[in-house]
Amino acid sequence: MAIENNDLFVLQKNGGGELRKASVAALLSEVVTPVLPEVPDEISDLSDVDTSGVTSGQMLVYTTDTWVPQDIPEGVDLSNYLQKPGSEGDFVISEGADGTITYNEIDGGEYAV
Repeated sequence: MAIENNDLFVLQKNGGGELRKASVAALLSEVVTPVLPEVPDEISDLSDVDTSGVTSGQMLVYTTDTWVPQDIPEGVDLSNYLQKPGSEGDFVISEGADGTITYNEIDGGEYAV
């Protein structure tokens, strides 16, 4: 049997022992929906990231109060840094015992390894 909005419950108040009846609808009406901050769609939507002049193959570097694009220094190995996968989709990011980072694409609620 499912609980309906017009079902009544007997609730006991704390302390005084006074009983009161309340419907599911009345209890739900007191629930406050939290206001969540807007999630940015793109990295350029963040207030502390400057993407002007960005080109392919650059990295973001923090300078004083802003993240800015910068060329990757010669000889720096970024093979084990977190990088965007080459395709669109939902991924689980995992790190192996040796420190290797891999992306596993989520497929219908499960992820493939």
